[in-house]
Amino acid sequence: EALFRGLMQEYLYGLFGLAPAILITSIIFGMMHAVSIAYFIATFVISIFLGIVYYACDGLAAPVALHAFYDFCALIYVIHLRPLRPRIVAN
Repeated sequence: EALFRGLMQEYLYGLFGLAPAILITSIIFGMMHAVSIAYFIATFVISIFLGIVYYACDGLAAPVALHAFYDFCALIYVIHLRPLRPRIVAN
């Protein structure tokens, strides 16, 4: 968050204004997290939200906390809730 919101988004805000800064930062954020097209879209949307929260709350604390909460929920999903794929055992 410090890199994307604190540095990149702030720099782009100075160049282009609020909406383009959030949009460009979110595209790059999504690309850096893209393991699939669906996950690119998900992280792009989440990044837009985090970018708005950054300006609405005037700092990094809220987006950092929300990002950590999202990562925690994703971890819980992967560990406990994701359906297990059957293992194929070669003979």
